[in-house]
Amino acid sequence: MSKNKTFIHIGCHKAGSTFVQEELLQKLKNIKPITFFNKNEYLEKEFLYISQCADIYYENNVEQVISKYYQKFEDIFISAEGLSGNGYNVFTGGFLIESIAKRLHNIFPDGKILIIIRNQKDAIESYFKDDVKYGYLGDFQSWFNWRLNTCQLNYFKYFQLIKTYQNIFGKEKVKVMLFENLFDLDYLKNILDDFGVNTFGIDKVNFKRGLNKTYSPLSLKITPIINRIFGSKLTHGVTFGKDNRLKVYNLWRYQLSDYFNKIPIYKNKNKFNFDNYEKLLNDNFHENNKKLSDLIDINLNKYDYI
Repeated sequence: MSKNKTFIHIGCHKAGSTFVQEELLQKLKNIKPITFFNKNEYLEKEFLYISQCADIYYENNVEQVISKYYQKFEDIFISAEGLSGNGYNVFTGGFLIESIAKRLHNIFPDGKILIIIRNQKDAIESYFKDDVKYGYLGDFQSWFNWRLNTCQLNYFKYFQLIKTYQNIFGKEKVKVMLFENLFDLDYLKNILDDFGVNTFGIDKVNFKRGLNKTYSPLSLKITPIINRIFGSKLTHGVTFGKDNRLKVYNLWRYQLSDYFNKIPIYKNKNKFNFDNYEKLLNDNFHENNKKLSDLIDINLNKYDYI
């Protein structure tokens, strides 16, 4: 449909998406950023629909709406991690990955796909912290076992995600980047240049800017107490942004926690551990990462992937 030069960053979650959307794309002078932070151009409702609607309910007229709208722009760079097949504020097992890829290909048949991956151990632990922020009150072991037993950690088996996009868009149109190298200017510039992105302005990117900072062990202990007493996004059914009903929650999450994150109490305590944790990670991701290394021609062992 669309003949414009189009780049689409689909995630993955917990792999620098906020940095890409709020810092990187805003500094590139010769591309049009289409992100959650560019409200005037980002078709939030439509992108949410193509990334969340099950096939049996899906109406593909939305594809025409998106295609027609973006034909007026040149060199657009869309970034929305929900397009990687994971739910908004909920986990899914990745069962919409192939459907989303086909929908995107219908809209942007000449589009190029950027996928940023992160070693699974760090990504999963970061996801748990996000769930605590959102309102989860349980411990890490219970959370991990719940996600594992309901097949929701399959999302981090990157081989299938990348292979699916290569099959649909073509291998030459899918670029994989490691989160572990994302904040290296030379690496990032070379990757984007090689992919055909005009990187003019990338020298202005602030690679030290703190975005979507993770909670410290101390803040991670305090957060469930506050959320249990005063409520959270989870208890009030809030997805995006702030809700005026959650005054204490907002004060803690968006202001006070920043100060507590700097207090070095529990700094060296590893709460992400339990019997068989490392074995479960290895059993679920090691073989997948071996296939992935061959697929993308990167030795993931060098970056401490499982």
